[in-house]
Amino acid sequence: MLKQKFSQILGITSLVLMTSACSLPRNDKTSVLVIAVENLGVNQVNCSRDNKLNTHSGFDLLCEESVRFTHGFTSSVLSGPALASILTGQYPAEHGFRHHGRSALSSKVQTITEAAQAKSYATSFFSGGAPVLRKHNLQQGFEIFDDNFTPTLTTFFRSLGKTEPLFKNWLKDIGSKPFFSVLYVPDLLFVDTITTNDLGESRNLSFESQLEELDETLLSYFHFLKEQKRWDNTVIVLVGLNGPQQKRRNELLNTNLFSERSQVALFIKPPHKPRDEGLSWSIDSNVSLADVGVTLRDYLLNEVQDSKIPNLETVSLRNSILTAQTDWNEDRIIAVESAWPDWKLEAGNPSKAIRYSARKGYFVVIHNERPRIYNSLIDRFETSTTALSDPSISSWAFDTLKSLEDNSWSPWAPMKASEVHRWDLLSESMDPLVTDNSRENDLRETLQKNPGDITAINLLIYQLLEKSDWNGIAKITDLQKLKDNSCLKVFLNKDLSDIKLCEDPLSLELIEWFRDEKNEALRRKFLRSYYYAKMDQKITETNIYLQSIWDTSSKDLISVRTIDLLLALPEAQRFSQQAQRHLAIYQIKPEEIY
Repeated sequence: MLKQKFSQILGITSLVLMTSACSLPRNDKTSVLVIAVENLGVNQVNCSRDNKLNTHSGFDLLCEESVRFTHGFTSSVLSGPALASILTGQYPAEHGFRHHGRSALSSKVQTITEAAQAKSYATSFFSGGAPVLRKHNLQQGFEIFDDNFTPTLTTFFRSLGKTEPLFKNWLKDIGSKPFFSVLYVPDLLFVDTITTNDLGESRNLSFESQLEELDETLLSYFHFLKEQKRWDNTVIVLVGLNGPQQKRRNELLNTNLFSERSQVALFIKPPHKPRDEGLSWSIDSNVSLADVGVTLRDYLLNEVQDSKIPNLETVSLRNSILTAQTDWNEDRIIAVESAWPDWKLEAGNPSKAIRYSARKGYFVVIHNERPRIYNSLIDRFETSTTALSDPSISSWAFDTLKSLEDNSWSPWAPMKASEVHRWDLLSESMDPLVTDNSRENDLRETLQKNPGDITAINLLIYQLLEKSDWNGIAKITDLQKLKDNSCLKVFLNKDLSDIKLCEDPLSLELIEWFRDEKNEALRRKFLRSYYYAKMDQKITETNIYLQSIWDTSSKDLISVRTIDLLLALPEAQRFSQQAQRHLAIYQIKPEEIY
């Protein structure tokens, strides 16, 4: 009997030990998941809703189990430099990546990823955007840098939902190893992408629909981490790289340093023991994305690196996450910057190609040639400037401006109002949600304000070519010059001896098919080439919509292509119809054209 009881006790004890072992983290090292989202401003995540917890909301789960930094500011309103600040714990002036032109993260800078990899962490980066971040050297230290996907005419980004299986498979593959992973999420930039709710119903096309889809997808990621028993021992960082694309008078989207573009959503869920209650408080002091990078280094490596830029202090937020109290100088300066590549600016001086702002408490100074100072406590939307002579800020303002000048940060020479207006109209004309008539009207307004604007003329020509409105084209440009195109002449002339007069490869493919219409190989060759040409055009148009945020070295952002002139000719209508039909059929996977 005693032996039987002993066996029962031993069995129960073994079961308890096994159960306890299952509930313990599989590795003592803290893992990190950074979810970096374009256009996710501080106001896009609401943690003060009166309704019950939304069972489909990843945002609500973070509100319940993480610390919210209500005054988080990006280091740059451009996503690449902002990401680099998270990966280095440095401001752009220190890590060297300033804009999306010919700028890149210096290889001399040790990223947090490289340090983590040296500590035997598994590292990965999954990008939903165009494969441009690699050229800026952000891949340093990542074993997996996945920015490879096939864009289509309707979707040339990879949504967070489509990235999910890649992340899940990778996480399963690494077993119990600690990890450092970054998800770059551009979803909120593309408001014309169809999303569906949990009932399978299509949402309206809007920024809000993309935000709702993002919210639900985040919850799926979080549930997976819990299923894998990774949630408790993982630092989760949800961070906006910039605020939403709100327009401000006389400001460009990508050089706007006001709060609507620079104040971002920032949540950090710390690691905790399985039975601990989640943290759910807010910290209202100003912090930078550079501070986020310092914090991650602290979590992963237990070390903190100070900023080497005079007058700019970076801090770890780790202690404040646990205590809900700041342990740093709350009067320190928080800097935000932005830049277009030098060739996009009228100023020939590279030092004036970067715009800066500095925040200290509720005050912000926009470092223009004529400084603009705002008190965001009493002027939430930063519309009324405060005079330098105001005794309540004069000392602070002069000290701050001197600090910026001591760093050799030149004041910004604002662009001409006419140039800003031109970009606004061009951007509006490429808005994917506007109608063709509205787009045409926007372009005509652009030409009224800026006669001879070659970009606006070319975009309007495209609108008129869609309708074969040659008379309308003649009113805005030299129609005869367009029709004197050598490829058009070759197309209309059936003599093969003159084919070399046309020097446009795509037009040549159409001409060859035109002259041997029953040749299936020539038809397929042209349709494939035409698809990718239209893809390039779509990317260019989207870049204009985003006010040229990506690297495009040509001053004339778009030009009328010979192939589009050819396909607009009455003689080419049956070829044009086939081309349009195939664009519609094969827009999902272009490699399936053949």
